[in-house]
Amino acid sequence: MMMKGPFRELIPVGEQRMTVRLPAGAKARRVQLLVAGREVPVAQERTRLIVTEPSVRDLEVVAVDL
Repeated sequence: MMMKGPFRELIPVGEQRMTVRLPAGAKARRVQLLVAGREVPVAQERTRLIVTEPSVRDLEVVAVDL
């Protein structure tokens, strides 16, 4: 069957790991996934912030409060 028109189904991808570089000396106070509507645990290594999301369906936005 040919797919015509809008998508009929979104299939989530597996775990995604995102890295954000912070300014020197900055520390993340809170990290949220805005589309999922929840906070996530993070690992911070010097100026790198590592966020792991178990699954992404179509779009996700990571908000970092410094």
